Amino acid sequence: MLNSELKKSLISIFGPNGFADSKEDCLTYSYDATSLNYLPDAIVFAETAEQVSALMKLADRHKVPIIPRGAGSGYTGGSLAVNGGIILVMEKMNRILQIDQDDMFVIVEPGVITGQLHAAVEKLGLFYPPDPASMEFATIGGNIAENAGGPHCLKVGMTVDHVLALQWVDPSGNIHNTSNRNLLGLLHGSEGTLGVITDATLSLQPNPTSESTLLAMFDSLVDAAGSVMKLQLLQPVALELVDKKMLEIVEQAF
Repeated sequence: MLNSELKKSLISIFGPNGFADSKEDCLTYSYDATSLNYLPDAIVFAETAEQVSALMKLADRHKVPIIPRGAGSGYTGGSLAVNGGIILVMEKMNRILQIDQDDMFVIVEPGVITGQLHAAVEKLGLFYPPDPASMEFATIGGNIAENAGGPHCLKVGMTVDHVLALQWVDPSGNIHNTSNRNLLGLLHGSEGTLGVITDATLSLQPNPTSESTLLAMFDSLVDAAGSVMKLQLLQPVALELVDKKMLEIVEQAF
């Protein structure tokens, strides 16, 4: 899919160290957490919104698919080059740009690891609620593109409920800044099909000063499931169900 003119243009945008198309590099970015595998034609590594904009304009002219990618930890196939094209890796855009303790918000680039954001704001007595299971390696941009949740979403909602504004680049290469709730709702969960996120303003909360864990035993899965609505009266942060088979596996492991 990449002719010499397009390849030369990509190198001019991202530099020789920000472009790769060897078989080995393409294989590295050909899969995610699913069992699926699709080989891209090339990989580029963005460091600025302006580079993303230039890429989208170039791809629009040449009709080449662009597939944004964070950590590649998703289970939906959103970061796979199903029809070939160029993988746009966002991992170098990994700066926490601002933490405002007074107004309790943070501005981050899309490649920031969710777990690292948690650690950074918790040092200041603040809390970013979304906690997907993969947060120790998943990125904020990927969380937004997939509208990630986590155990805490029971109480505090999904990622979309904690994003105040986004900077994003549309398929024509235009850079937008939006805080419109309807548009934010469209971008969340769109898996990069509507645009590429280049920074995000996220709301924070005071860090909880204490927590306690309650263990409840049930005679059957039916009884456990039936208790969920009653447990809501306690306003739990998270609920986890561990069945008999899983307990046996844990016992064997330890």
